[in-house]
Amino acid sequence: MAASWAIVTGGGSGLGLALAEGLGRTGISVAILGRDPDRLDDALRRLRAGGGDVEGFPCDVSKQADVRDAFSRISRDREVRFLFNVAGAGRFGPVEELTEDAIDEVLSGNLRGLMMATAAALPVLRAAGGGTIVTVLSSAALVGRPNEAAYCAAKWGGRGFMEALRAALKGSTIRTLTVYPGGMRTPFWGPDVGEPPDLDTYMDPHDVAAQILGVILDPGGAHVTEMTIARG
Repeated sequence: MAASWAIVTGGGSGLGLALAEGLGRTGISVAILGRDPDRLDDALRRLRAGGGDVEGFPCDVSKQADVRDAFSRISRDREVRFLFNVAGAGRFGPVEELTEDAIDEVLSGNLRGLMMATAAALPVLRAAGGGTIVTVLSSAALVGRPNEAAYCAAKWGGRGFMEALRAALKGSTIRTLTVYPGGMRTPFWGPDVGEPPDLDTYMDPHDVAAQILGVILDPGGAHVTEMTIARG
């Protein structure tokens, strides 16, 4: 029987990489997508050293041509059963300081990329007879926060997109799970985003990945459509 494959966007670091590691330990093969070739290569070396069956594909998920090319190459001789939408970007600051470039970056990375990857995945999953789409948003998709207006707007948009998708897929062989995690210790944080007050209090992405994979890979007959993962 051919191995099942999972596509992980933003798989070069952080939660995407942690999910790829967890999937590999279960015997699921993984295709990781990322914009940064060096980070992608580092992730591939790490995953292969751990014994995972993994391939890397440079891809900016906010660009339709990139997405179509990557998904076409991946699905050509692989049975894809999972899509993990993890890629994203953040730019925080007061609303009055928003710029066109900052808005475009946040909406492209968090919303347009999610929509492009999901649109490309649907025919691939249908061809495999069904599958699961996991979209990692943020607790910022549930509540507005000061200095995160563009980020919240993108994540709330992603939430609406996933609710509409779930309605469209009702009765089909494709399931969806939307995840709202709190803050994690990942490379997401940096000078452009703004450092959190105390990164030590944020979650380990491997713990978050384990929670997500537990729901997806061992559902126990239940169909969980949304989950919130909060810091303790």
